This record gives sequence, structure tokens and C-alpha cells, in this order.
Amino acid sequence: MQVRTRRTLRASAALLAGAAGAATVGGLASASPKAASSGHITLTYWNGFTGPDGPTVKALVSQFNKTHPNITINMSIMPWDTFYTKLLPALASGSGPDFVAMDTQQLPQYANKGVFVSLNSYFQKSPNTAVLAPGAVSATKVNGTQYGVAVNYAPLMMYWNKTLFANAHIAAPPKNWPQWMADAVKLSHGGKSPQYGIALADNNTVPMWPILLWENGGGIVNSSISKGMLSSAQSVSAVQQWSNLIIKNGIAPKNISGADADSLFQAQKAAMEINGPWATTGYTQAKVNYGLAPVPSGPARTLTLTDVTSMSINAKDSPAKIAAAETFFNYWNSKATQITYAVKTGFVPTRTDVTATELKANPDVALFEAAGHDAVPYQLGSQFTNIDTDTWTPAIEKILDGASVKSTLATANQQINTYLASK
Repeated sequence: MQVRTRRTLRASAALLAGAAGAATVGGLASASPKAASSGHITLTYWNGFTGPDGPTVKALVSQFNKTHPNITINMSIMPWDTFYTKLLPALASGSGPDFVAMDTQQLPQYANKGVFVSLNSYFQKSPNTAVLAPGAVSATKVNGTQYGVAVNYAPLMMYWNKTLFANAHIAAPPKNWPQWMADAVKLSHGGKSPQYGIALADNNTVPMWPILLWENGGGIVNSSISKGMLSSAQSVSAVQQWSNLIIKNGIAPKNISGADADSLFQAQKAAMEINGPWATTGYTQAKVNYGLAPVPSGPARTLTLTDVTSMSINAKDSPAKIAAAETFFNYWNSKATQITYAVKTGFVPTRTDVTATELKANPDVALFEAAGHDAVPYQLGSQFTNIDTDTWTPAIEKILDGASVKSTLATANQQINTYLASK
């Protein structure tokens, strides 16, 4: 089953009280940091790359270990919900990993707790950071300080099932909202084996709904003035239009996770899905006859979301371990490694100097790279969990269950403003 490799995950305070420390996960044994021999550094590395890109990550880490005899990376791969449950308690207790890969949406909450090292000096001295994608660099900065180095850079696009479109006598993917909505209705039918026009996830997913708000001129938070935007006419209108299509026209199932959306598209029960480059491998293996298209243009603008995962270093690491982790960062973002990673996984290179010719073995990469020109990261600051997970997601779920759009968003917006005022 195709599983999205990165997700915005619920991270409640109760869960953060979970057991600390690394475990043997996904067949990879983690270990307490120790020196195997004089001058040798062993680093523990936690991440959630459980999806189709996982084998490539493992292979590249193995290559690093073989080519750097004085450094060993012991990597633990675990589901993202397990990762976030374990991480903060482990870091606080001193038993956490030496470095991690995590979604930059979550980064401010951890950086503000002082658990990660500032990487400002690394960015000044590394030969790779000057050519990193600007969006990837900005997404790893918190209050003017770099706390992360990009692992990957993933603009979202619209996947469309060519077979289902042909069956519905639709020749091409939609380019704007009126076409998109009409196609979604036409591609939907009920019965014992329902088919949906689109799989539109609202929880435990790389964000899809915020794109709809943005393209209508709305949003969740106006970061420049630290105010919520959910009660704006543009936000209300976007949610009203799309929730009506789900509730009244059945274009998508209600209240589904990202994994549910992936499964529906892979099973060819949904004709469209907004997803990232990590999905290409699984859908290809499942023999889905899919195409890739930009997210259709909205009434106000054309915009999509880019998801960025970055690596951060434990603030309790020794200078030697910090230097060793930075050596791995240089390896990971080297041109050769990024070309290999992009070709094998479909992710857009983190570097801007990789050419189309160097990526010709995987033509999907160029499509995602072009989509990145209209992509922005989803950032809500240090209040991310309170705003996204505890306020915005429940509001959408209530609306899809029949609650008033306007009043539900107004209540959510009030709560968001309370969070922003207390940060």
C-alpha cells in the first residue's frame, strides 16, 4: 500500500509524555551514541521515511557509512506519529538521537524549546548551502536562526487517473476551479462500489485544504500581522464551496486521512488527488495510469504547497558529533547524492544547480520542479499544533459533518487569535 512519507501529525501534550529513547524500527538497529574506536564517531539518526523513498534513503546512508570510515550513522525509521510521540521526551531526558529529520511545519515548536543546535555557522561555511532552493532555506529558519538543513523539497501537484477520465469522456485535467469542480462531480458516482472525483484528505496529511483557501485569497493565518484568517470572506467562501461539493455531491469521502486518500487513488476509486512526488513510486508499482498536472488555478491566484523535511542536530551533542552530522549534511546535499535521490524517488532536488539533463531518467521530477515556482511552505510558527491540529482540522471535520461553515470558522479563528496572542 502506498503510504505518504511525510505527514502533519497530531502531537498532543499527553502523547509527548511517551517513552524516551530509540528502538529497533523497520529492521534498522539504533544504538546509544558511542565511539566504536579512537577517533570514530557513531551518530543516531531518527526519521519517518517509511514510504517508497525509504529504500533509497537506506541505500544512501549505507553508502555514506562505507565512504566515511570514521563516522557511522545508525538510522531508526519509524512512523511519523511514533516519531513525534517519542522525540521530545527523548531529547529532554538526554536519550534522544544525535540528529533527526522532521517536517519544517513542526520545527519552530522544537527550536523554541532549545533542543536543537543553531546551524547559522554551518550555512556560512558549507559549500552546498548557497545553492539550496530558497524555499527550502526559508522553511528551515526560525526567528532568523537556521535550525535545519533540507532533506528534501516537495511541491504538491494534482495526480489524475487517465483511465477514469477517459471513461468519463474528459480529455484533459482541469486548469481552473470551475473545470475542477465540474470534473469532480462528473467523475463521482455512488452504489456498492463508489467512485470519487477527488480524494481530499483533511487530517494526518500533508495539507490539502489550505491550498484551496490560498487560491481563493484566504488562508488560516496572516503571519505578517499574526492574526487568523479563517473568518475572512475568502476563507469562508472556499470552505463553503468545497464542503458543499463533498456533502451534497459526494465528490470525496468525509473526514479522511492522507493514508486513506492515497489508498483510494491507488485502488482507482478516486480520480484525482493532491499529493507530493513521494507518491509516484507507489502509484507506478500499482500500475495506476496517472498523469501529473498543476493544482488548478483558483479565483484569486495560482498557488500550491511545498513540503520541506529538514535535518536538525541535538543541542546536547558534543562538538565532534555536531561536526560529524554536518559532514553527513554536506554529503546528503551534494550534487551527486541529490541527483541519485531525485531520480530514484521523484523528489525535487534541494539544489538549484541540478539540470534537466541530469534528471532525464525520471521525467516526473521536472514536472514537480516546475510546480515549485508557484509553491510556498505551510508555516504557522511555534503554535503549529495548536492552530493546525487542535483548531483548524477539527473545524473542517465538524463542517463536513454538517456544522455551519461561517460560525465554525469564526469560532476557530477566535481560538487561533488567542494562541497567537499568547505565543
